[in-house]
Amino acid sequence: MRAYHRPTHRQPQGDLSPVTLTLLITAPAVLAAATLRARSATRSRGRGR
Repeated sequence: MRAYHRPTHRQPQGDLSPVTLTLLITAPAVLAAATLRARSATRSRGRGR
């Protein structure tokens, strides 16, 4: 007999880890906020501020 045994339960392939789920939710939000902020900064410069 071997001392090492593989785990009998495996994570289902359709299941996402909490880290992956967090990144999938926050990354688009951060990119959208950065894009909107850049657009508003460009517009405010053109108004003479």
